[in-house]
Amino acid sequence: MREGAQDYLVKGRMDSDLLVRAVRYAIERKRTTKESLRESEERYRRITEAVTDYIFTVRIEHGRPGESVHGPACVAVIGYTPDELASDPYLWIRMVPEEDHATVQEQAGRVLLEQDVPPIEHRILRKDGVLRWVRNTLVPHHDPEGNLVSYDGLIRDIHERKEAEEAKAKLEAQLRHAQKMEAIGTLAGGIAHDFNNLLMGILGATSLMLMDIDSGHPYFQHLKAIEDMVHKGAGLTRQLLGLARGGKYEVKPTDLNELIKKSSKMFGRTKKEIKIHRKYQKDIWTVEVDQGQIEQVLLNLYVNAWQAMPGGGTLYLKTENVTLDEDYVKPFGVQAGHYVKISVRD
Repeated sequence: MREGAQDYLVKGRMDSDLLVRAVRYAIERKRTTKESLRESEERYRRITEAVTDYIFTVRIEHGRPGESVHGPACVAVIGYTPDELASDPYLWIRMVPEEDHATVQEQAGRVLLEQDVPPIEHRILRKDGVLRWVRNTLVPHHDPEGNLVSYDGLIRDIHERKEAEEAKAKLEAQLRHAQKMEAIGTLAGGIAHDFNNLLMGILGATSLMLMDIDSGHPYFQHLKAIEDMVHKGAGLTRQLLGLARGGKYEVKPTDLNELIKKSSKMFGRTKKEIKIHRKYQKDIWTVEVDQGQIEQVLLNLYVNAWQAMPGGGTLYLKTENVTLDEDYVKPFGVQAGHYVKISVRD
């Protein structure tokens, strides 16, 4: 063989070896790339399956949300499967209560406008109909040219935290109310003492005048009425003092028949156009009440009845012993047992 032909053959054989090696390298590189991709996808799958928060990805197509991929945790968080969410692009917004639509739509709009997107908290209606609070975080992704190509989302169930926050806010409101009532009680206590001193002065002067006149005197009944009104005013001061002491009123055994008889008699003297019909339970049970409070309640009822009968009418008062069982008192949150019932009807 000639030397030139031999050189060409050697060169051709070398070129062939290089080509084979290049092809093998390309095949190996492609296989390695596929394996790396598979490993990456498998790693991502394991992560998303391990995470209890609901993760999703939305691709941007022509400046609008397009195809979406949802992690398996969506079933635990919202009740819908990844396929259900991916097949219905409007399912997500339908799960959001109407009151929270604006918040969710504003967040999505900020993503598309490539503005800063802070996390938001809103409610979501699960597939089973349960309303839950969630924290919604969106993270946008851009291509090398800076164009928005997709965004990832993370939905975290924060319902227990929100309930705890609401319970804390309620307790704080109750504390503020208690502090306000304590301040009012302190003020009421001071006013009650001063007012009571004025009443005692009026009562003393009235009693002195009554000592100098008999029952036939034209002013006798007026002075007795002043005495009665002073006693009523003293009852009001007892209620104010009860408020100042945190609701510790003067509770003592009371005959409600006598209490109603006394209060209705005083009311009848001032509203003569109202006829009062009384029906009292014989052997009425003795009850433990604050007499001033009961008298005030009765007086309010009398006045309401009078206002409902401007042309005059009849006021029916009735007392009776009653026994309330567990089934009856359960809706009202009181104890079963023996009670005295007061009926006021016009």
